[in-house]
Amino acid sequence: MNYRGYGKIKIYGIILLFLGMSLIPSTGSLKTKEPTTVKTTGLDGVNWTATPPDGNNGWYRKGVILTCTYDHELIAEIDYRYTGTDWQAYTSPVNITTEGIIEFEWFCVYANGTVSRPQGPIRYPIDRTPPEVEVEKQRFGWKKYEISAEVDDGISGLDRVEFWIGPYLQYTATITDPYGEQSVAWILSPIPHIQVSITIKVYDLAGNNNSGSFTSLTLNQPTMLQLLHDIFQYHQARDK
Repeated sequence: MNYRGYGKIKIYGIILLFLGMSLIPSTGSLKTKEPTTVKTTGLDGVNWTATPPDGNNGWYRKGVILTCTYDHELIAEIDYRYTGTDWQAYTSPVNITTEGIIEFEWFCVYANGTVSRPQGPIRYPIDRTPPEVEVEKQRFGWKKYEISAEVDDGISGLDRVEFWIGPYLQYTATITDPYGEQSVAWILSPIPHIQVSITIKVYDLAGNNNSGSFTSLTLNQPTMLQLLHDIFQYHQARDK
């Protein structure tokens, strides 16, 4: 018997499963961006170097560290600030872990007492928080389950939601509107006559996922009493 599933989130897909033989994983592509070292030169003799992004699409998942080198004979002091902080003197590399699109600025105090204008801002996107997911399952008669997920990510935005049976990927829903809560659904039909583990994984655009909190569901084979009850309800609804 063939088992199939299909999902919906402004798009529709159909997956065929052959549980009697084997579960065949589907494949998909992950958007990635190779990070490069960011160097920012503002005023003469001043160079800021940022650690490369460690997430996808130019995002930082752990934070960014900024190191400043400058001509100490020409410049007496470097002052900086970033989103949510006040001006402070640079004494050591700056470790920024605040989430969001962080704006960084600085200025110089020269040895002769002259103060430069503030330089920047330079923006660093940081998302350290996994996306949220709530999972529900609903049975329709004795032939199919709808497995739905409410997903949300308030920083980098949602990327995709994956539906797995055991170790095999069955369906991927790509999020077209990454911001705000989204509802994703997948239909499994007919219900397998074996126990299977359903896992839903959600990823954001920075590459974070709900690691450690994947929600697993088990679809049990219906009992004969459940089947008779569902058949009775089906005929009642049809005869109305």
